[in-house]
Amino acid sequence: MLPESAAAVLAAAGVGAGSRVCCALSGGVDSVVLFELLRRLQPRFGFSLRAAHVDHGLSPNAAAWARACAERCLAAGVPLQVFRVEVERAHADGLEAAARAARHAALAQVDCDWLAFGHHQDDQAETLLFRLLRGTGVHGAAAMRAVEPGGAGRAGRLRPLLGLRRAQL
Repeated sequence: MLPESAAAVLAAAGVGAGSRVCCALSGGVDSVVLFELLRRLQPRFGFSLRAAHVDHGLSPNAAAWARACAERCLAAGVPLQVFRVEVERAHADGLEAAARAARHAALAQVDCDWLAFGHHQDDQAETLLFRLLRGTGVHGAAAMRAVEPGGAGRAGRLRPLLGLRRAQL
């Protein structure tokens, strides 16, 4: 089920030979599952695969997460780009929002056609709830999409796990 649901998202996006896909690899279960699925699907679709890890320096385990990602990518023969970012701790929207903004800014530097994220249904529900609680209105409360085309120098976004619950990973 996992490979086929992920394959459907890649097909819907038009990912194929010549496409450059970068997996946002935190080292957590969600992103590791996505990384392994992309590796499994790579021969079928013909895309080139790389990974990117963003080290926020917020966790005492940050260096260990970065090492684990580097080891996984090295063993798989997948290039890894590691970004170390400074997070504004006094950000008006809180530390998590500041970390997200820093992460997105770092990932925007990756030279690829598609950035793939390990978001799943549980993340979707959480995102919607937080947006509604912040009073973002109808537009701001829009759900994440499995495929968000890029444009104007911005890579598209893929969320191949979005149709799955975390327990299914």
